Amino acid sequence: MKKFFFLASFVVFTLAAQAKIWRVNNNPGVAANFTTLQAAHDGAAAGDTIHIEPSPTVYGDVNCSKRLTWLSIGAFLTENPGNQYSPIAAIAGTFTMNTGSSGSIISVNSNGYVYLYTDNISVLRSKVLYSFDSSVNAFNTIVSQCYVSGYINLIGANSIVTNNICSFINTESSASSVITGNIFTYVSGTIYNSVFQNNIILAGSYSFFNSNISYNMSSEATGLPVGNGNVLNVDMASVFVNPGGVESRTDKDFKLKPGSPAIGTGEGGSDMGAFGGSTPFVLGLQPAIPAITAITSPAASNASSINVTFSAKSNQ
Repeated sequence: MKKFFFLASFVVFTLAAQAKIWRVNNNPGVAANFTTLQAAHDGAAAGDTIHIEPSPTVYGDVNCSKRLTWLSIGAFLTENPGNQYSPIAAIAGTFTMNTGSSGSIISVNSNGYVYLYTDNISVLRSKVLYSFDSSVNAFNTIVSQCYVSGYINLIGANSIVTNNICSFINTESSASSVITGNIFTYVSGTIYNSVFQNNIILAGSYSFFNSNISYNMSSEATGLPVGNGNVLNVDMASVFVNPGGVESRTDKDFKLKPGSPAIGTGEGGSDMGAFGGSTPFVLGLQPAIPAITAITSPAASNASSINVTFSAKSNQ
């Protein structure tokens, strides 16, 4: 798992070094390249990077037909202070990934949906208000370290879904996937042709077909096969800092509390859930690029120049 995330991070930096970076900002008086996501998409060239900057106004939906990297500044910023200088989010609308957008990377805060109609899309450290929906053409999908209030539905083959917090996941019979280190908060689903490992199910149960199910935890008495490290009938109040549905919680509520039965009981002695494994969930959903966390400058100066001090973090 570690290899694919490092690869995705490397791709972000490579694109930034070799292609153009565009700014999207709809605040009055700010001289950015674009004010909407669709305008940024239409004006960019394949391989470019789109930076979505803080604003109280949503940036709207986008239909994508180019290979682009989309980056905002994370989510749950006030709940996780110290990650960004600005506590104001940069909120996108729905992303529709069409033919031509294969190879795109998305790391955004969306108040809509993510629709996948093509292959090789990576959705990393994103907050999605509603859900992921894919087509049979959406193979080699990566969904990692995301917070999804709705569901993830997979139809295409060879998907990786790891270290996410979401309501539930469902895969169609045409799909194949690795689903590991996630937290699913409610509702039941059906899983086909998958490795299902190190996941925690707060409520609901799953039906499995042609799948390898091991080292998972559930509050229910059924819905996981007995053995292979699977644990049933677990009181979730003993597992998380503050368990509940994703709509009424923030990311840090799903950290494992001290003494949690999910600590060290996953495959190979790892922790179960989104904060375990080699690519643990990142609080604040910070994209894998440097961020300014503080700015210090004098209140006033009569000099021709002033000293400004920046504090930053790498967010790897």
